Amino acid sequence: MAELYEQGSQVRRSSKSIKDNIVEGYGRRVYKQDFIKFLIYAHASLLECLSQLEMIDELYEIAEIKT
Repeated sequence: MAELYEQGSQVRRSSKSIKDNIVEGYGRRVYKQDFIKFLIYAHASLLECLSQLEMIDELYEIAEIKT
């Protein structure tokens, strides 16, 4: 069960990183290449977050999150 908490922690970090990278990129929007770079980082964090959520869904049966 400790692994589930570690994966949950990773989901929290990667989801926070999505927002943080968008905000940081927006702050650098006058430099188009920096803005794009941070949007790419945000997208990568989104993919990481989705991957972690899929793994949690595959490994653990959590009735509260089933659709």
